[in-house]
Amino acid sequence: MTTGTRISSHGRIPPLLRAALDNNIIRDLGPAQSRPGASESLALLADHLTDQLELVVTASVRREISDLDPGATRDACEEVMSRCTPAAPASQAVKAARTLLLDRVDAEHRPYPAGRRDEYDLRHVASAAAAKVGVFVTHDARLISVLRKPARALGLRILEPADVVVHLDELTRAEAYQPVALLGTGYQLKALGSEQDQAVEHLAATVSGESRKDFLRHIHALAVARTQRCAVITPDGDVAALYVTDQRGFALTVSLLRVANQPLADTMARQLLLILRNQCRANKLAAIVVDDPHMSPGTQRALLDDGFQQINGRWIAFVIDTCGTAADVERDVSAVARHLDLPEPSPLRSTMPAAVVAQLERNWWPAKIIDTALPTYVVSIQQRWSNQLFGVPTPLWREDLGLSREHVYYRAATGGPAAPARILWYMSGNTPAAPGIIGCSQLELDVIGTPADLHDRFQHLGVWELSQIQGTGGSQRRQALRVTNTEIFPHPIPLPRLKTLSGSRTGLLYPLSPRKIEPELFAQLYREGFDQHA
Repeated sequence: MTTGTRISSHGRIPPLLRAALDNNIIRDLGPAQSRPGASESLALLADHLTDQLELVVTASVRREISDLDPGATRDACEEVMSRCTPAAPASQAVKAARTLLLDRVDAEHRPYPAGRRDEYDLRHVASAAAAKVGVFVTHDARLISVLRKPARALGLRILEPADVVVHLDELTRAEAYQPVALLGTGYQLKALGSEQDQAVEHLAATVSGESRKDFLRHIHALAVARTQRCAVITPDGDVAALYVTDQRGFALTVSLLRVANQPLADTMARQLLLILRNQCRANKLAAIVVDDPHMSPGTQRALLDDGFQQINGRWIAFVIDTCGTAADVERDVSAVARHLDLPEPSPLRSTMPAAVVAQLERNWWPAKIIDTALPTYVVSIQQRWSNQLFGVPTPLWREDLGLSREHVYYRAATGGPAAPARILWYMSGNTPAAPGIIGCSQLELDVIGTPADLHDRFQHLGVWELSQIQGTGGSQRRQALRVTNTEIFPHPIPLPRLKTLSGSRTGLLYPLSPRKIEPELFAQLYREGFDQHA
């Protein structure tokens, strides 16, 4: 960051955003830079914003600065304004904007303006609106509370300095700020934009001594640091969770991980950890480091269950995107441990018991250790159930199921797989999609019982009614398969390709009942599903 950067954009490509400055921001940008909040204002001068942000000073603000007593403060403000773009909208346009603003001031703030300070504020905002800039930057709390809503009606956003940085991020990464359905539910995963302090302040960890003011200050500081702030929005529009990430080297650092206290809190925390693992994987990173000292006990339990280790106050997990032998996985985990200055894992052997391998694959997900005793089964699933469980080929999920990392699948009680194991899902049928292998899950539990007993035990994870479970086989007993961490293949393997890969294994062509497959074939199918090469 430098304060010597030319603020005006004259002679350059038009900026993404023009922002009019309040007098308090101009003072922050002066040579002294010792006022409270100045560090946030100085973020407006960051080098990476030079070609994106044009700082503007209206004639109204210039007049207020000129009314200051002669001296160092006024000289410093004059120097800052000399590097900004001047704006002098027509007086009639300013008057019209002022009238519209006053018409829209909420009754709770009337009478307004109530003094000289309010009159200045009203004039500054009206001038900015008349000048057709995108935002007006201030950290005057009263101005924001009274005029932010009326200004939006004139196409002007009143933002604090940290929010300007976030708003620019919205403009440069517009696709990330569009509402994205969270796993086919009424929940949405959205990048947290500006002007949303009130919506997230309930996530402050007041029980552990974090005040709401400190929490909001921390969020602002993270915004200035160019982190990615994402929120989970409930169907009612409330913020259910918030996390802030940043890439540091080959690790994804999570500076903030908060989940609101609500009935789905534990489920939400587990789902967020899977989202973070997928984000890490997509960006070819090998570790997640969570560095939030104020997480809830439920979130910390979710971290432990997900294989995170607490080391020196940080929670760390490996994300090993390797499908290979024990030696391959050990090599990659050891390399990550050395980079993070952590103890290397114990040697891995192909003779490890299936339960140990299953635990390692959960802890290091999406790692797959193929030359071990952990078996893999191909299990057939009809498209109506793959729709509702996994969103393939068309998502029809129940809201609570879409937020879960666990699902249950019912089948006849004979010849089924035994946990722990991996499952490759063969989607049967020809409508609406062609049959083939669509994804991979971890089988954590298999239970055989009557349909009624199984429905009572697992109905919170399933989409089947009792009558549907009863219709899945001829006997009076059924098998429930509880699976987790399902990976949907970006490149499903169609039946013709499955025929080629399976060769003489004709039983795999139509796997109406579960089929155990060799480790080498599993690795080939898994890699092809992710378009990976051995």
